[in-house]
Amino acid sequence: MDDRIFGTDFNEGELITEEALKYMKNFSQIKLWVSKGNLRVGTIRREINKGTGFVFLSGHSNSWIWIAYPTGKYSMWAGLLHRTYWANWNMPTLFNGDRLPVVINGGCASCQFNLSKECWGWKFVNKENGGSIATIGYTSHAYEGIGDQDSDGIPDCIEYKGGYLNIQFFKNYGEEDIDILGEVWAKSITDYLNKFPIDWSKGVRSDSQKDCQIVQKWILFGDPSLKLGGYG
Repeated sequence: MDDRIFGTDFNEGELITEEALKYMKNFSQIKLWVSKGNLRVGTIRREINKGTGFVFLSGHSNSWIWIAYPTGKYSMWAGLLHRTYWANWNMPTLFNGDRLPVVINGGCASCQFNLSKECWGWKFVNKENGGSIATIGYTSHAYEGIGDQDSDGIPDCIEYKGGYLNIQFFKNYGEEDIDILGEVWAKSITDYLNKFPIDWSKGVRSDSQKDCQIVQKWILFGDPSLKLGGYG
């Protein structure tokens, strides 16, 4: 996001994924980042087709595309030009067989299922001979913290809103050792609401009502009884 008006210039998606990875110490970590120059359609395809346990995409999205803006270029068109995206039309190129990851999308509307066409999140799950075993994402806008508006030296994108919620998923799995998919998802929502309880007296445009919407919109496509890592 363009946070320059707040006196910062963070790569929020990279900060959020880096924070999530702190809880995944027993995993080999592959970082496809704009700042590393290795985030492209082709590298996303390659890593998923190799087989991976989790895929965490933190950027911008809608119901048919996820996209990361190139550094200093704040538009979807720049992401399309630089091929820093993963879209519905890329799904047929996934042939990862039974090496199926859980996919987390931190952007907007990737799981907006009330459309005539299949949304991005369902395309991942529904892909034959590949794709994901489950996808978690938002049905509409995914609000994010921006800048460092509380002046505590920590980027707001990892302390608040959607970034914080998505990080809780990896914390609950990697640190709290919860290994049933639906329980990880539910505990992450509970943790969020415990930290940011809803003030029902606030108006619909308030931060508190955005907190309410964040947890309502964050949905799971997949079997909630799935044991992450299997029973072997």
